[in-house]
Amino acid sequence: MTGRVHEAGGRRHIELSVPIWRILILLVCAGIVFNNLLRWYPFPAGRSANDMTTLDTSMIGIIVNVFLYSAILAVVVLIRSSRLRHYRSWPLLLYCLYLALQVPFRANPPIEALRSWAMILMLLSADWLAAVVISSPRRAVPLLRSIWWTMVATLVIGLVIGLALEDSVNWGNDLSPSFAQTARAEFFFFHVLPHYGFALSLAVMVLTRRRPGVRFLAALVTAALIPALALRTMTRTMIFSLMLVALVFMFRYARRSLLLVSAVGVLSLSFWPAAMSGVADRLRVSAFLSSDPGVDATNGRLFLVMTNLQSFRDSPVFGQGAVEARRRVEVSASRAKSEHGYSLHLASSGVFSLLLFAYVVQGLAAGIRIVLRREQGSVGPFGVAIAAVAITSFFTGFFWTFSSATAFYEWVGIFFVSAARVTSHMAWPPRRISIGASCMSLYDRAHRTVFGHN
Repeated sequence: MTGRVHEAGGRRHIELSVPIWRILILLVCAGIVFNNLLRWYPFPAGRSANDMTTLDTSMIGIIVNVFLYSAILAVVVLIRSSRLRHYRSWPLLLYCLYLALQVPFRANPPIEALRSWAMILMLLSADWLAAVVISSPRRAVPLLRSIWWTMVATLVIGLVIGLALEDSVNWGNDLSPSFAQTARAEFFFFHVLPHYGFALSLAVMVLTRRRPGVRFLAALVTAALIPALALRTMTRTMIFSLMLVALVFMFRYARRSLLLVSAVGVLSLSFWPAAMSGVADRLRVSAFLSSDPGVDATNGRLFLVMTNLQSFRDSPVFGQGAVEARRRVEVSASRAKSEHGYSLHLASSGVFSLLLFAYVVQGLAAGIRIVLRREQGSVGPFGVAIAAVAITSFFTGFFWTFSSATAFYEWVGIFFVSAARVTSHMAWPPRRISIGASCMSLYDRAHRTVFGHN
């Protein structure tokens, strides 16, 4: 299982052999299929998706996901590729080392060990897979295309299930009275967050726009369908993620359209007093700083972040540990049901969690560099999709992602952040870019957009 050895640029690399490569694709796609479809069988049947995320009801999902992480990590290690040593993230590796070493010093070492090792498997399997695969453009595009096709397939199958089986999907707008929450839609096939599929769909559209065919049509329908369904969920973080991904693609491929859309948006809000007053009402400082855990403007998420920050203040160096930090979250009485990104790591690991944050910031910087540069290496629009997801993941990490080792969408997010780092390195030689140079690059692009190339 060592693959084929070759030399490039003075370095020895081990290419993935076809059987190993297919195993990796199969494992990643199996994770998407399981978490978007099979994990929910029998389908919700009147239950909220939030009611199915407790430890008891999701135990099978936890076991399967940890098995997938372990299998991916084992295959990557067995490949013994020199690319792994060159492209893996050292901040992430050091953070995983801390997670392993801190276990014996916690109040409940057995449970702490389970949580810590699940997180380690999730982080390293995603990062090391990106290091080995994305650094080989010949393998990167087929993997990304397979991920996209799998997401499209789960979306279609989920919609068919929703239409064929009564009460299997909460369509929102009081169309599903058997659900407790009837105003907002809940789609179980959105578990692996839809902005991943949306970004890849835009990439496929750019790749196939000159010769439209089945792939272009599938990408176009998916890119239109995902935002329409996301709007029905009324999930602000999801809608923000889709908007940010779209803005990144417009900046890279349709800058004039971006300026036009921005101008129309600003003018529309200026002449729509009711909308502006509604926004102002939602953004009241008193709403954000409310002491009631269920009435703040973020539906309890900000309250949970403050709870995590209090845990960090109580133990700022080593943190409370994953078990104690989550116990404090559970007793906080917040309405929020999801994990809460960086702040939970801060509560669990103290200042050592800054290693994880540094890793995500590396992905953000790499994503920005990819978008700003004209050269996109061998991955083309898929490189822009990787950059868009990495940039988006940095922001969603404040309220949503990166805190749960057992949610597969967390694994996909880590994979894309690592992929942005690798893509940035592959597309051009690594070098320092000053803030002034970045600002001048933005100015030059804006000047060419408005006044032409002369």
